Amino acid sequence: MASARPLSQPVFTLMQLEMWNCLARQQMDIGAQRSGKTHELIQELIDLSIRVPGSRSYYTGPNHPVMKPLADDLTNQMSQLGILADHNRQDHIWMSVHQGWIQFKTAEKPESIKGWDCDLVVLDEASLCPELAYINCAIATNVRHGTLRISSNVPEPFHSGYDWITRVFNEWQSDSNAFVRVFPTWSNTAVYPGGRQDPKILELERILPPDIFARRIGADMRVLTGLVYPEFDPMRHVVADAYPGKCCASIDPAYKSIASIHFYDWNGTRLTAFDEVYRSLLTDPDIVSIVANYPIKPEFAVYDSADPGLGAQLEDAGIPAIPSPKGEGSVHKGIMIVKTWFHQNRIHICKRCEKMTWELQRYAFHAKSETPVKVHDHACDELRDLVMVLDASEQRQSEQEIHIQVPMPRIELGQEPGHVWD
Repeated sequence: MASARPLSQPVFTLMQLEMWNCLARQQMDIGAQRSGKTHELIQELIDLSIRVPGSRSYYTGPNHPVMKPLADDLTNQMSQLGILADHNRQDHIWMSVHQGWIQFKTAEKPESIKGWDCDLVVLDEASLCPELAYINCAIATNVRHGTLRISSNVPEPFHSGYDWITRVFNEWQSDSNAFVRVFPTWSNTAVYPGGRQDPKILELERILPPDIFARRIGADMRVLTGLVYPEFDPMRHVVADAYPGKCCASIDPAYKSIASIHFYDWNGTRLTAFDEVYRSLLTDPDIVSIVANYPIKPEFAVYDSADPGLGAQLEDAGIPAIPSPKGEGSVHKGIMIVKTWFHQNRIHICKRCEKMTWELQRYAFHAKSETPVKVHDHACDELRDLVMVLDASEQRQSEQEIHIQVPMPRIELGQEPGHVWD
């Protein structure tokens, strides 16, 4: 299906106009935040419903909460143009006076997407959709030789569509029947008239870690390789000494190799690792004894949720225990939070914590993926778990943290059981 001009062409930015004029049957629009891609997609759906009698279109998104504002926008725009002849709210179908149909479909039930033979299928917010939704959207365009439009922000590694979007992005760049566009945020000159040098863009560049800015604002699809935490700077983040006022602990038991236990000072804003135990072949009772008998009693300890028995033993010893966050994408989510905290200078490491510093300078991604290499990562794992717990607490109550009143004796940091390594 080749595109033609609308009855009344909307006002577009140059980026939106490029999307509008594309004639390829397979199109992928990778746009950063607020790049304006969704506005153009809605205009194209409306235009087709007017221009081609009996046309059929899908607008597909990840779920109804994400799609509802877009459905409201579509209804308002069609009503303003006087072309909304019928709106079946139960089936989420809009029909113009020329019998051009637009139906909203959710990727939560991707098997339902194959129901029509379509002239145009839009898969929006595609990084949040499973691959089966993409496959079924492609099937829905086969009979009428329709157009498949995939639109997405740059996928984060923990998004459900990360793998398939990355693969399709690479494949379609060499496919003569496909067209791939990448639009950074500043290409939307309606919002950022200064383009790349717009003050709002420069401010985002200042406050965001470089890789997050490149991905979310610059629409950079290149796979990250190399160090997981290039933001970690020993000159900036390693401090000569630390004098904790309060103590918390984080534990990676790693029973078959090195167990990592770190003691931190958390003042509500900045986290400082001030002592460490890095030792092999520690049992649960060994770990509990080290934490419970530490000269400054930890207010709480974060432990690997894969070992609930360790949590129970810590509780029995009088140490409130918090399991590490788990779930799909939790590692990548935690990495992004730690990267941001390093960028904001919210993590400090006492020079006594030599093993943590050593790991952070070596913790790396696999060469062709964003999966960290599972070597020399014990301290990095428990640092990530603790930061995720603290960040989640901040999200719930910005000024509140886990707080248990206990006496805080001052100690000399050279005392055992700290900084013990094989």
